Amino acid sequence: MVRNEVVGANFKVEVKNMPIYEYVCLDCEDDFETLVLSSEEEVCCPQCGSKRLERAMSAFSSLSVGSGGGCSTGSGFS
Repeated sequence: MVRNEVVGANFKVEVKNMPIYEYVCLDCEDDFETLVLSSEEEVCCPQCGSKRLERAMSAFSSLSVGSGGGCSTGSGFS
């Protein structure tokens, strides 16, 4: 797990990046997500057991920290 810190004038936030990836199985077309702790970890489809997988584009959400209430820049500051 990668840990980063975002530090502002009056606050400190610890950000934890979990390596969760989304995949699509090329054999049964099941889509799933899995936690991958090592680049050498072998991922298999939980539905059919196939190793023929394609990583899918992941959507993510973010939390804006601060009192601006406006759009997030992705840095945690609004």
